Amino acid sequence: MNRLRVRCLTAVAVSFSIAILPGCGDDNGIAPEPLTIADFAGTWNCTAYTAVGSDNPQLQFDLLAVGGSLTATVQSNGSFTGEVTFPDPATSEPQTIPIQGSFSLISQTLVRIEFNPEIPPILTTDTFEFTLSGNTLTLHDDASPFDFDFDGQNEVAIFDATLVRS
Repeated sequence: MNRLRVRCLTAVAVSFSIAILPGCGDDNGIAPEPLTIADFAGTWNCTAYTAVGSDNPQLQFDLLAVGGSLTATVQSNGSFTGEVTFPDPATSEPQTIPIQGSFSLISQTLVRIEFNPEIPPILTTDTFEFTLSGNTLTLHDDASPFDFDFDGQNEVAIFDATLVRS
């Protein structure tokens, strides 16, 4: 009886594997197309933007918590324009700065974002791990340069951002 039960369970497991695994969850069994830089095209609004000191977790910056924002429109060739708004550290008055640059897809998990010009400490050229799921883009870097005290000297930070395409 135990042999029959084991054979039945094995048959069910093999059938399940044959039905499910080749498509890895895709209905028609075809793997998704690799991402291209054109997949990033659209207008993106930042919903999270944080930097935390790698060596000193007390060093923290949250763009949205300080009243800042970031919006960028990415073209299908990877170039982008937009604006970042944040309080001036010297006066606390909001300042809006136009931004421009380019996205470069390094791999299916890495993207390089180049800002021209860079706007320390907020926007510096860097390579990020990313996920793109529908209209949500998350960026992460364990060793991002960030000037927490605005003294012109970058510290190493753990950077995370989430952008939503509108």
